[in-house]
Amino acid sequence: MHGYLIRGGVVPGDKISLHIEIQNPKYGFIKRIEATFTQHRQIGPNNDTSIIFRTDVPDIRDFGAASLQKAFNLPLTSVYHLHTHTICNQIMVHMVWLLIIL
Repeated sequence: MHGYLIRGGVVPGDKISLHIEIQNPKYGFIKRIEATFTQHRQIGPNNDTSIIFRTDVPDIRDFGAASLQKAFNLPLTSVYHLHTHTICNQIMVHMVWLLIIL
């Protein structure tokens, strides 16, 4: 499986555009794929990582086909605040983790 973010930036209330490619030549059975969007912040020597949201990727329940190439739009709840201001020595990384549940 291969997945990547289609757009680099998101704001609360927006959607995260994610492209997923699955090659499944042995027709293995995938129950679901879980996407976790995290934010890692480092300000000087201090750092933390937060889970912004976690959800199942829609339309991939009980998947058993040979392949899939599809873009998904996952809604980002407006409850979470993604920090957009710039602070000296601040590093911020957003990542989407994909977990296949067999």
